[in-house]
Amino acid sequence: MNDEQKLLRRWTLNLANDLIDDGWDRKYAFKQAHLCRRLLECLGLGTVVFEYYKKDGTVRRARGTLCKGVSKDFDHYEYKTEHQKENPFNVFTYYDLDATGFRTFDATRLRRIIETTIKSKSL
Repeated sequence: MNDEQKLLRRWTLNLANDLIDDGWDRKYAFKQAHLCRRLLECLGLGTVVFEYYKKDGTVRRARGTLCKGVSKDFDHYEYKTEHQKENPFNVFTYYDLDATGFRTFDATRLRRIIETTIKSKSL
């Protein structure tokens, strides 16, 4: 197992443990952590269509990326980290290709990955 695989494994375990601490059943916590890990890996490789529950309970279908070369808007977006509040460990940021801006969602609300389109072979 290489260092990257160890880091991803540790990250998945940490997320699952956070979910368990929040009252999730162990089996479902690990399933959700693996789903989140898969989503983040795919976002870094291309475009992903996925769904998550918004705070009001409705489902948002998103088309996002974290991969350079997918969208000129994303490639030229100036992400101001000094103005960005620090998100908790289980809140993820992605670039919404339809809204042309960054959005966040909570790991506990990720519903499913619908489609992935790989643009790049590197993370």
